[in-house]
Amino acid sequence: MTDPAETQSPPARDLHLWQRSSGRESGASPFGVCVRPSASNTEHAAAPFPHWQYGPAYTSTPIAIGTNSARIDEPLLFALPRLPLRHEPRRHANGVSALRAVCLSAPAASLASDEIRALAGVTGLIFEPATAHLLEISFEGGGEHALDCRPALPLILRW
Repeated sequence: MTDPAETQSPPARDLHLWQRSSGRESGASPFGVCVRPSASNTEHAAAPFPHWQYGPAYTSTPIAIGTNSARIDEPLLFALPRLPLRHEPRRHANGVSALRAVCLSAPAASLASDEIRALAGVTGLIFEPATAHLLEISFEGGGEHALDCRPALPLILRW
């Protein structure tokens, strides 16, 4: 975090970013989960969880923030509106072509809110109870490689 004052001032204060980044020893989740509707999803254009609107100065489009944002033990949930995106697959130099799955492990109490449960049906997103916070991101293509960033970051990348 480069500017603690900015994260503790409106409107960012309600995201509790300062508490999340400085409270890891106390069990704060270091993660956020962003979802957006797919191009084929016309039924659920809004956030799939109870939310409030965050209107930062850097964008004219409000961002839907999960109403559990004050629960720093849970990941910060936010949803972006459907945006026009390029649909051709991109290949990374390491062979990765697409996101396969995101598994967020956390203490069971950190996965208990209605907002988290509302994401149960999101394809490729898995929440698992565990003793500590951990994020595993798996990509299509590239073979069977893994990068475990622990203990510096509770993150494992698989491709």
